[in-house]
Formats: sequence, C-alpha cells, structure tokens
Amino acid sequence: RWITEAGGLAVIAHPARYRLSANEEFALFSEFKQHGGQAVEVVTGSHNKKQYALYAEKARRYGLLASAGSDFHALNESRVDIGQVPALPAGLTPVWNVWA
Repeated sequence: RWITEAGGLAVIAHPARYRLSANEEFALFSEFKQHGGQAVEVVTGSHNKKQYALYAEKARRYGLLASAGSDFHALNESRVDIGQVPALPAGLTPVWNVWA
C-alpha cells in the first residue's frame, strides 16, 4: 500500500529466490494481489527457463503485469549483465506499459 500511495508500482522481485513451499507461494501471490500488488518479475538473472514459464503463468493467473531485469549489482557479482536477459514470454503485459 505504501508503494502505491507514493505513486510506485508494487512488484514481487525474483520470486524463485524465496524458496517457498507451494502453499506459501500461493499465499504470497494471493495476499500480494489482495493488498494491491501489481506485477511480478518473470524474467530475471536468477531465474532459469522453466521458472520464466512458471512465473509467466502466475502473472496470467493472478492478473499481474510482468517485469524483467538482470538483477545486476556489480561486475563479477551478478549472474547476468545488464540488458542480457531474454524478452518476456508472449502474452504478458509488461510493467513498463504503465508509463508508455
């Protein structure tokens, strides 16, 4: 709520890194959406191709926008360089469309 009231867009960042059980992940996405969450990071440097598909499906199921990012922090520290992540899977609405 604080994020959206400040004019931001609430996004679940790199969800696969949280290592949640199926029930915990269901609760995360359900409550996030219920409390005004708007997007999920589908493609990130810390996800693999299988996880791209999984979080694309979650975006669709929960009606969330999709984001992509390298999660780059510093040279020799990040898994993927800036701008080197694949495109979002087809059929998702990118989060950046909000500002287009």
